Amino acid sequence: MPAYLRKMRASGLVVLMQVSTEVFGGVQLQSFGVSRSPGTHVFNSIGPQGAPGPEAGPGATVAWPVTINSSLLSTLPATMQINFPDRAAVNLSRLRSERRGSALLWTGKGGDCSGMFGVAADGGIKGTISCLDAPYGINHPAGSSSVRLTRYDDAGYVTWDESLTAVPEEPSAVGVSSPTTPLGVTDTTVDILVLYNSFLAGVNIWQNAVEQIQAIQTAMIVSTTAGQPVIAQVRLAGAAWITRNASGLSQVELQFLRDSPMVAALRNYYAADVVVYFNSGSCIPPPGHTVIQGIAYLPGTNGVPPPPAPDYAFAASLYACSDNPGDWVAAHEIAHVFGANHNMDHEPHNPTPLRPYAWGHWARLLGSDPREGARTIMSYADECGPVTDLCPRIQHYSNPNVTEEWFTTGSTVHDNARLIREYAPILAQYRDSQGRIFKNGFD
Repeated sequence: MPAYLRKMRASGLVVLMQVSTEVFGGVQLQSFGVSRSPGTHVFNSIGPQGAPGPEAGPGATVAWPVTINSSLLSTLPATMQINFPDRAAVNLSRLRSERRGSALLWTGKGGDCSGMFGVAADGGIKGTISCLDAPYGINHPAGSSSVRLTRYDDAGYVTWDESLTAVPEEPSAVGVSSPTTPLGVTDTTVDILVLYNSFLAGVNIWQNAVEQIQAIQTAMIVSTTAGQPVIAQVRLAGAAWITRNASGLSQVELQFLRDSPMVAALRNYYAADVVVYFNSGSCIPPPGHTVIQGIAYLPGTNGVPPPPAPDYAFAASLYACSDNPGDWVAAHEIAHVFGANHNMDHEPHNPTPLRPYAWGHWARLLGSDPREGARTIMSYADECGPVTDLCPRIQHYSNPNVTEEWFTTGSTVHDNARLIREYAPILAQYRDSQGRIFKNGFD
């Protein structure tokens, strides 16, 4: 390549040579056009700070109108730079990406942030960015020209609550024997069936289910000790609506999932190891009240047996906050199914954990506001600080071998990642994978 063309490419210009030629006086001339490469910034432009839009969800505090670098996203790049309006830019390196027709999904990690970006087949754009100081969301409703980058600080937002577990009809003896994987096992991926209440009929369940599972898988990847295999591989087995004339969450919903012939038939058809159910209902509690945003069976407590326990591999979340940035409700509930617990000092706590290190983790940043800190997916904000925007939940399971800037995400007794890694091969055996998701038009 001539030197001047190499220089143009290095400066962000791509030279496009055309086939047509003309001859003048025996000299052949080729015409060419010049176009600018998409660059590496995620946002082409960022407008003035304002109030969050109606699509933001609970915990949102401020938002900026943005234009997305769609040309960059479409290439599924190896790296992207998040050019934030309120903090230093962060370069993300690709963890995973996939394209299905005109839809695509990209996840990456860099600095103190992890990010996930999705483009639906109808052009809708969605993204979540988890950073140590705050989570962010990107929303572009299909058919709308408005795209916003929103920061979620949880300021003024009542801490959500959940019931520890539902008590099974016939409690079983709980033990803490070491998990063992059956001989000859080849299926090591946990297949998840995602179900939706029929009240959510307007939801693009395929796109949403992919995003939900990808968010969980991203948490598994970034929570893995460097140089080790990913603590767990999760995969979408299928997505479907079910007829259920109920809204909100309670222990009744878990019992319904266990007892419903309809749920059992779908689970068996899709050969799902775990079932996650999304129900309708508001995430925002009335004044003076709490709302259960998620609920799951927790092995090793209240009579729920330790794995293998396929009859208890159920979790549920309110759809409206299931993947809300900074909450990660679905990822929280799935970890319960593996046996992961909340932070040890949160009450009520599980008196019989599967492992003595099966706890979430939080820490405060010394030398700053005494309330300021960070917490992992399984940890509540209550113990970390009375003002939740000073203790954001990051997209990590606790692991003493993973550190984000000042925050070591675990300790010897706070190691959800180790617990998940140990029990993932057991959960993967609950059903033999059939790959039937592709027989339902998901290709």
